[in-house]
Order: sequence, then C-alpha cells, then structure tokens
Amino acid sequence: GAFTPEAVRPLVETYLASLPATNRTETARDITITPPPGVVEKTVYAGTAPQAQVSVVFHGPMPDADDRAARVRFQAMADVLSKMLREELREDRGGVYGVGARPIISRDPVGQYQLRIDFGADPARVDELVAAVFERVQALKDGQASPAHLAAFKEQQRRARETNVQDNRFWTTILIDAARRDEPAEAYLTDAALAAALTDADIAAEARQFLDTGRVVRVTRLPVAE
Repeated sequence: GAFTPEAVRPLVETYLASLPATNRTETARDITITPPPGVVEKTVYAGTAPQAQVSVVFHGPMPDADDRAARVRFQAMADVLSKMLREELREDRGGVYGVGARPIISRDPVGQYQLRIDFGADPARVDELVAAVFERVQALKDGQASPAHLAAFKEQQRRARETNVQDNRFWTTILIDAARRDEPAEAYLTDAALAAALTDADIAAEARQFLDTGRVVRVTRLPVAE
C-alpha cells in the first residue's frame, strides 16, 4: 500500500495490460478422480530407516462446499480433532513427534472433502496408535472434546482476522477469488464471526457427518526388513 495509483500505473500498463487477451471462457471439468469407496487399508514397504509413516484419510461428497459457514465448521472440527490427537498420541502416549488433522475442501467441479491425519511412529506401535486415532474420532463424535479446544480455535480465528487485514497478500488472494467466483469480497472477512458462533454440539455433529469410519483410507509405510 506504500505507493500512489499514479506511480504504479506505468508498471501495470507495461507488465499486465500488455499481456495478450485470449477472450476465452473456461469452466471446470470433472475428470472423476475420487478416493476409493469403503474401507481401504494398504501397507507399503520402502526405505530402511526404522520409522513408519501413517496416513488416515476420511473423504466423501460435500454438497454445501460453496457455503462459507460450512467450510468454517469443517475447519473448526479438524482443528479440535488435531488438538485431541496431539494430547493423546504425543503428550499422553509419547508415540509421535507431531500429528494433525488437515482439512481439504474441493469446490470445483463438485463439492468434495478430505480430512487427512498423518504421523510418523515406531513401526512396532503403529497398530496401537492407529487404534488411538479412531478412539479420539469416536470421542469427538460423542461430544467429549474439551470446550477449551473450540475456544482456542475461535481465538486463533479472531487473531488471524486482525493480522490478515493488514497483509497485502491476503487482500490479493481475496479479491482474485471473489472475482473468479463472482462473490462479494466482504464475505471473506466473516470467518472469525462464523467461528465465534460455533458450539461444541456443532463440532460433534460435524464429526458425525464427515468422519465416517465406513469410508476411510489408511496407508502405512513400513521399512523394508533387512
């Protein structure tokens, strides 16, 4: 923001306005790359380091992926689960250095979601730790998450809102996405308010909807036996 429109205009004319226009309209095309249905468990043997790598991926359709409130709820649920997993797998069991639940939402061409849980561990403890993951998932569905976890997420969103609005890259991303989707840019500033309205019951309901243990992929990489 430390420039005047008059000063930047020659640069825009030289480096942006001079680019050729194709006048082409493009739309997303569904090439049907989707995760496999049901429960899939695979073990891959690679490398010799005494370390296992585990990925557990919940996935499925998300019809309301275009709804900002739905995306915030999904992100909040993933964040609360991440905190529960860190407490259980790292702090209580000492079985991992790091673990988290990463939310992925695809809006084009149709709404889809993934929630990835990744961690490295001692190969001898893989089954124990995977079982603990699913125990925490069930606990989240049952409404047993600590209220402090959701409160921490709300605070993260509030602080992010305060810092993001001062960042040029944040505004550039918002304006580009809003223009591409023909949405008001102001809608992108509501995440903190949407998060503040969430309840623990909302998070449990979100987990029951999206963490379907009948539709999950688990892949484990183990070292090659010497």
